[in-house]
Amino acid sequence: FGSGLKEQYTLELFYRFQLAEQFAITPDLQLLIDPPNNPDQHLEAMENLFSHLQRDRFRKFLRQAETTEAIVDLLEEADAGNPESGL
Repeated sequence: FGSGLKEQYTLELFYRFQLAEQFAITPDLQLLIDPPNNPDQHLEAMENLFSHLQRDRFRKFLRQAETTEAIVDLLEEADAGNPESGL
């Protein structure tokens, strides 16, 4: 997950539009630049992540994760496809 990312660059731009006291919209633009040795790797990772995010149980545990390590563990468990975890 985190190895071999020394030449990866990320840029994120966002702005929060407060439309009402209890309602805001935050559009987000992300640019990910990956070394040319494996350009499809990030597309596969994004596809996996979006697949996991569609599951209620995964989103619940993601909200509860308090550290980067907990998020990495959650992603690894979800990628392993352990049916007992429900992820």
